[in-house]
Amino acid sequence: MATARNEDKARFCRLQGADHVIDLSEHDLARTVLELGSGHGADVIYDTVGGETYAQATSAVSRGARVLLVGFASGKWGQFDASWCVGPIIAPSTARRSSRRPAALSR
Repeated sequence: MATARNEDKARFCRLQGADHVIDLSEHDLARTVLELGSGHGADVIYDTVGGETYAQATSAVSRGARVLLVGFASGKWGQFDASWCVGPIIAPSTARRSSRRPAALSR
């Protein structure tokens, strides 16, 4: 499953192998993930948007799911809610330092 907000991005997701593309401008992310997965939820969430999308995505995780927050295109990092950790487990990931990163971000 993948998400997009317009047809060009949805087409790109399908070309990359997505079986289902959820149009976030028309469908509720959590509800649609649960429907497509027959109530199971997502096993892995790879979030490059953060903010509200992160909140919606993490409300549709399966037990033992992995959440990888790699960006904040929305301008806000996803806010971790420890209350749902009874089932899912979040395994933090550390990205390698890149010489392309601005000096202010490398500190």
